[in-house]
Amino acid sequence: MKKAIVILSILTVSGCTSTQNAKPESGFIHNTETTFQFGSSDNNIGAIQFVLDANEEVKSSLIVNFNELPFLTKFDLCEKTGFYDDLKSVTTDSNGELIPLYKEEKVNCTSEVIIQKDNGNDYLVSYNLNFLEGYNKAKVKGYDKLLPATVKRLTERRLVIDKNDNEPEITLKLAI
Repeated sequence: MKKAIVILSILTVSGCTSTQNAKPESGFIHNTETTFQFGSSDNNIGAIQFVLDANEEVKSSLIVNFNELPFLTKFDLCEKTGFYDDLKSVTTDSNGELIPLYKEEKVNCTSEVIIQKDNGNDYLVSYNLNFLEGYNKAKVKGYDKLLPATVKRLTERRLVIDKNDNEPEITLKLAI
Protein backbone atom coordinates (compact mmCIF):
# COMPACT_ATOMS: atom_id res chain seq x y z
CA MET A 1 0.00 0.00 0.00
CA LYS A 2 2.85 2.37 0.90
CA LYS A 3 4.52 1.62 -2.46
CA ALA A 4 1.34 2.56 -4.32
CA ILE A 5 1.08 5.88 -2.44
CA VAL A 6 4.75 6.69 -3.13
CA ILE A 7 4.41 5.87 -6.84
CA LEU A 8 1.18 7.89 -7.08
CA SER A 9 2.89 10.86 -5.34
CA ILE A 10 5.86 10.71 -7.73
CA LEU A 11 3.58 10.56 -10.77
CA THR A 12 1.55 13.50 -9.48
CA VAL A 13 4.64 15.64 -8.88
CA SER A 14 6.15 14.62 -12.24
CA GLY A 15 2.92 15.54 -14.01
CA CYS A 16 2.85 18.94 -12.37
CA THR A 17 6.50 19.60 -13.22
CA SER A 18 6.10 18.74 -16.89
CA THR A 19 2.98 20.88 -17.32
CA GLN A 20 4.66 23.87 -15.69
CA ASN A 21 7.49 23.79 -18.25
CA ALA A 22 5.24 23.18 -21.25
CA LYS A 23 4.19 26.17 -23.32
CA PRO A 24 0.56 26.28 -24.39
CA GLU A 25 0.16 25.36 -28.06
CA SER A 26 -3.32 26.70 -28.41
CA GLY A 27 -5.75 29.25 -27.05
CA PHE A 28 -8.97 31.04 -27.81
CA ILE A 29 -9.47 34.57 -29.14
CA HIS A 30 -12.92 35.85 -28.12
CA ASN A 31 -15.03 37.89 -30.51
CA THR A 32 -15.29 41.38 -29.05
CA GLU A 33 -18.43 42.30 -31.01
CA THR A 34 -21.33 40.85 -29.03
CA THR A 35 -24.10 43.46 -29.20
CA PHE A 36 -25.99 43.97 -32.45
CA GLN A 37 -28.92 46.07 -33.62
CA PHE A 38 -30.49 45.97 -37.07
CA GLY A 39 -33.29 48.06 -38.48
CA SER A 40 -34.29 51.53 -37.43
CA SER A 41 -35.97 52.09 -34.08
CA ASP A 42 -37.62 55.20 -35.57
CA ASN A 43 -41.20 54.47 -36.62
CA ASN A 44 -40.86 50.76 -35.87
CA ILE A 45 -43.96 48.76 -34.95
CA GLY A 46 -41.96 46.34 -32.84
CA ALA A 47 -38.66 44.76 -32.01
CA ILE A 48 -37.46 41.26 -31.34
CA GLN A 49 -34.51 40.61 -29.05
CA PHE A 50 -32.38 37.47 -29.12
CA VAL A 51 -30.13 36.79 -26.13
CA LEU A 52 -27.52 34.06 -26.48
CA ASP A 53 -26.33 32.97 -23.05
CA ALA A 54 -24.43 30.22 -21.28
CA ASN A 55 -24.47 29.59 -17.55
CA GLU A 56 -26.63 32.71 -17.05
CA GLU A 57 -23.95 34.90 -18.67
CA VAL A 58 -24.93 36.84 -21.79
CA LYS A 59 -22.62 35.96 -24.69
CA SER A 60 -24.38 37.94 -27.45
CA SER A 61 -27.43 40.15 -27.77
CA LEU A 62 -29.27 41.02 -30.96
CA ILE A 63 -32.17 43.44 -31.45
CA VAL A 64 -34.04 43.49 -34.76
CA ASN A 65 -36.47 46.39 -35.24
CA PHE A 66 -39.32 45.89 -37.70
CA ASN A 67 -41.60 48.48 -39.27
CA GLU A 68 -43.99 46.26 -41.21
CA LEU A 69 -45.49 42.78 -41.23
CA PRO A 70 -44.64 40.44 -42.78
CA PHE A 71 -41.00 41.32 -42.21
CA LEU A 72 -37.83 39.73 -43.62
CA THR A 73 -34.27 40.89 -43.02
CA LYS A 74 -30.85 39.44 -43.73
CA PHE A 75 -27.65 40.61 -42.07
CA ASP A 76 -24.10 39.60 -41.17
CA LEU A 77 -23.39 38.99 -37.46
CA CYS A 78 -19.62 39.22 -37.96
CA GLU A 79 -19.41 41.93 -40.58
CA LYS A 80 -16.45 43.59 -38.81
CA THR A 81 -14.86 40.75 -36.85
CA GLY A 82 -15.27 37.87 -39.31
CA PHE A 83 -12.12 38.53 -41.34
CA TYR A 84 -9.02 36.58 -40.44
CA ASP A 85 -5.73 35.39 -41.95
CA ASP A 86 -6.05 31.66 -42.58
CA LEU A 87 -2.82 29.66 -42.60
CA LYS A 88 -3.01 27.66 -45.84
CA SER A 89 0.41 25.99 -45.77
CA VAL A 90 3.93 26.10 -44.38
CA THR A 91 6.74 25.28 -46.82
CA THR A 92 10.50 25.04 -46.42
CA ASP A 93 12.73 27.12 -48.69
CA SER A 94 16.21 26.09 -49.98
CA ASN A 95 17.87 27.55 -46.84
CA GLY A 96 15.70 25.37 -44.59
CA GLU A 97 13.58 28.30 -43.38
CA LEU A 98 9.84 27.82 -42.90
CA ILE A 99 7.62 30.09 -44.99
CA PRO A 100 3.94 30.43 -43.99
CA LEU A 101 1.29 31.13 -46.63
CA TYR A 102 -1.75 33.04 -45.33
CA LYS A 103 -4.93 33.96 -47.17
CA GLU A 104 -7.59 36.37 -45.90
CA GLU A 105 -10.87 34.57 -45.26
CA LYS A 106 -14.30 35.58 -43.98
CA VAL A 107 -16.43 33.62 -41.53
CA ASN A 108 -19.99 33.04 -42.77
CA CYS A 109 -22.25 34.76 -40.23
CA THR A 110 -25.11 35.41 -42.66
CA SER A 111 -28.31 35.47 -40.64
CA GLU A 112 -31.99 36.18 -41.22
CA VAL A 113 -35.16 36.87 -39.28
CA ILE A 114 -38.70 36.49 -40.61
CA ILE A 115 -41.71 37.77 -38.63
CA GLN A 116 -45.32 37.24 -39.64
CA LYS A 117 -48.62 37.86 -37.88
CA ASP A 118 -51.28 35.21 -38.17
CA ASN A 119 -55.10 35.59 -37.91
CA GLY A 120 -55.10 36.03 -34.12
CA ASN A 121 -52.57 37.50 -31.76
CA ASP A 122 -49.85 35.04 -32.63
CA TYR A 123 -46.63 35.93 -34.35
CA LEU A 124 -44.63 33.43 -36.33
CA VAL A 125 -40.92 34.04 -35.93
CA SER A 126 -38.37 32.16 -38.00
CA TYR A 127 -34.71 32.79 -37.58
CA ASN A 128 -31.35 31.54 -38.72
CA LEU A 129 -28.67 33.17 -36.56
CA ASN A 130 -24.94 32.59 -36.92
CA PHE A 131 -22.96 34.11 -34.04
CA LEU A 132 -19.15 34.21 -34.12
CA GLU A 133 -17.86 33.27 -30.65
CA GLY A 134 -14.24 33.72 -31.66
CA TYR A 135 -11.29 31.74 -32.97
CA ASN A 136 -9.56 28.66 -31.64
CA LYS A 137 -5.84 29.16 -32.02
CA ALA A 138 -3.66 26.18 -32.93
CA LYS A 139 0.01 25.89 -33.83
CA VAL A 140 1.06 24.42 -37.18
CA LYS A 141 4.85 24.11 -37.56
CA GLY A 142 5.22 27.02 -35.12
CA TYR A 143 2.70 29.32 -36.84
CA ASP A 144 -0.77 30.30 -35.66
CA LYS A 145 -3.76 28.72 -37.40
CA LEU A 146 -7.11 30.32 -36.55
CA LEU A 147 -10.21 28.12 -36.53
CA PRO A 148 -13.52 30.04 -36.40
CA ALA A 149 -15.95 28.96 -33.68
CA THR A 150 -19.58 29.82 -34.38
CA VAL A 151 -22.91 29.16 -32.68
CA LYS A 152 -25.86 28.61 -35.00
CA ARG A 153 -29.53 28.89 -34.05
CA LEU A 154 -32.21 27.93 -36.56
CA THR A 155 -35.86 27.49 -35.69
CA GLU A 156 -39.43 28.66 -36.11
CA ARG A 157 -41.58 29.65 -33.14
CA ARG A 158 -45.11 30.79 -32.53
CA LEU A 159 -45.27 33.63 -30.01
CA VAL A 160 -48.42 34.97 -28.37
CA ILE A 161 -48.52 38.70 -27.68
CA ASP A 162 -50.88 40.46 -25.27
CA LYS A 163 -53.90 41.89 -27.15
CA ASN A 164 -53.45 45.26 -25.43
CA ASP A 165 -49.85 45.57 -26.56
CA ASN A 166 -49.77 47.98 -29.49
CA GLU A 167 -46.01 47.73 -30.04
CA PRO A 168 -44.88 44.15 -29.43
CA GLU A 169 -41.41 43.60 -28.06
CA ILE A 170 -40.58 39.95 -28.36
CA THR A 171 -37.67 38.54 -26.36
CA LEU A 172 -36.23 35.06 -26.92
CA LYS A 173 -33.56 33.59 -24.65
CA LEU A 174 -31.31 31.14 -26.48
CA ALA A 175 -28.99 29.01 -24.37
CA ILE A 176 -25.73 27.80 -25.89
